[in-house]
Amino acid sequence: SMILALCMLLGLFPYAVLGTAAADSTAEYTVISTADELIALMGDSARWSGNYRLGDDIDLTGKTGQARIGDNTTAFTGIFDGNGKTISGIDLTITGSTAVGFFGVIMNAEISNLTVAGKVSATGGKNFTGGLVGVISGQATVENCVSNVTVTGVSRVGGLVGGIVLNSATSVGVPVETAACSVTIKGCVNNSSVAGTSSRIGGIVGSASIGAAAGRSITIENCTNNGAVKGTTAVGGVVGYTDPLTSDGVVTVSGCSNTATMTGTASAKTWTAGIVGYAAPKNGGVVLVTECRNDGTIKGGAQIGGIVGYAYYTGTTVSKCYNTGDVTATAADAGGILGIAFTGNVDNCINTGAVSGTESIGGIVGRTLTD
Repeated sequence: SMILALCMLLGLFPYAVLGTAAADSTAEYTVISTADELIALMGDSARWSGNYRLGDDIDLTGKTGQARIGDNTTAFTGIFDGNGKTISGIDLTITGSTAVGFFGVIMNAEISNLTVAGKVSATGGKNFTGGLVGVISGQATVENCVSNVTVTGVSRVGGLVGGIVLNSATSVGVPVETAACSVTIKGCVNNSSVAGTSSRIGGIVGSASIGAAAGRSITIENCTNNGAVKGTTAVGGVVGYTDPLTSDGVVTVSGCSNTATMTGTASAKTWTAGIVGYAAPKNGGVVLVTECRNDGTIKGGAQIGGIVGYAYYTGTTVSKCYNTGDVTATAADAGGILGIAFTGNVDNCINTGAVSGTESIGGIVGRTLTD
């Protein structure tokens, strides 16, 4: 019947559902209930390995002393349970520094059940700027968090997380996990605009980098972006850029959705898409994009797609994805699902959006390359 068919379709292309993550029941927490208590935590790096739980909504509007929790010297390594509360009035503007966000740098950390609102801005350098976290540089879980933070930066800019760096973070200038590790971002939502003056810009994560480090994985699941995203290249509704370059490196983006407009401003190769802008697995690395949906408009120069913009090298699989957004290229290589790819797999995907450009235009894939 038609009702059964609709139910099956909805099951195939789920949207993120926000719930409440269960915080560690064995941990002891310090409860934070006032703006002054939160400002005190921001300014005391000796406390950044503790476990915290919000006792009330907190408004930081007009409050002096605001600073990121976790920075280039000392990462936040504890647990932060938002307890379903909101921290509003965040106002962080930092120049010439990496790792800018409500949390600057986290590793071996858990953040859950938290809504943040306000603005975060960074200029100079690579930035790694995010509404919730600037850089994740080791084992971490971020679950059921919402960003209503307007984010602006240079490169590696994300509505929720600026960058996940699990390769060699020495060039980034932050503490880094040297052992095998994994990062999970689950059930999170971005509702505000994200803009970068350079590349690797994403609605949820700007850059998800594993590189050639062994024993690393990144999972982004059941996340939704509702904020417009704009950058020069590698622009994505969920992830701007990702690069597992080793045989056990895996990046999985599943059950995620985008409703907003993605804009790549470069005149030629913009690598812009509704879910992942630029996927570059190599040497046996894997990028899996599955059960994702894009309803936003995709605009750029060339190499843009409804789900993935550019699948470079081999190892990218796009399956059970659905695009309804228009894909409009001012140059070539535009596809309703995938803009341009080397060897890869596109399986059980549907496109109903209009696709336009100068050449190499496809309802599913714009162009494939063999070398």
